[in-house]
Amino acid sequence: MTELRLPIPAAGTGSKSQRLEACLKALPDDGGFLQAAQRLLDSPQVSVRGKERFALEDAVWDAGTVIEIPGRVRRELAAAINLDELLYREDRFERALERFWHLDDDSMALWTGSSTTSLRARIHQHVFRNREDWSAEELFEQLGVFEAGSARFTRFL
Repeated sequence: MTELRLPIPAAGTGSKSQRLEACLKALPDDGGFLQAAQRLLDSPQVSVRGKERFALEDAVWDAGTVIEIPGRVRRELAAAINLDELLYREDRFERALERFWHLDDDSMALWTGSSTTSLRARIHQHVFRNREDWSAEELFEQLGVFEAGSARFTRFL
């Protein structure tokens, strides 16, 4: 709690979740929660991953200045992008995608160790190995770019 600069409740007062709730309630109303959330995202000691990280990022980003980009404009942008030009270094492209989108969405991969149905596997199949399969517009559709919040969309671009 100290590295996140959260107010620390008295020791021994309730369960961990109750103490965390008390810390969050003690945050100032003038952006204290957003500042704590940003520190949590930036913290090397605390790892927030997957959908939880994206939800926290969206909350922080949406509280700032956001340029609204309508769906029609998003689709026009996607149609204008030549996906082959982005694939010069597939490893870097994949890291950029996973920074903004949940690629490992196959819960069975936890049991099997790999997935052929996850979004990551489909990107490898239809974008990297068979480049003619998906256009940038189809990739954006699969990623959920068109439905994403404007803050996430503009950072992704």
